[in-house]
Amino acid sequence: MTTVKRIADLDALPEGTVVVGLDPQATVVHKRDGHWIDLRKPPGTTWNVRTYVMARRWGIRVVAEPERNPK
Repeated sequence: MTTVKRIADLDALPEGTVVVGLDPQATVVHKRDGHWIDLRKPPGTTWNVRTYVMARRWGIRVVAEPERNPK
């Protein structure tokens, strides 16, 4: 599993990536349509700023990354 601490590296992750924050709550977010989504929160809300803060402050571990199909 990859650990991410830079926002640029977080933004570079592909759609469908699942990450967990190394914060005390171990927050899990998914990348969908270019935004970080917490599936436990209301639909339509994004958690971009919180995810960026987690990455810089504690780090983020990539849990699942979609397979890439080379074309």
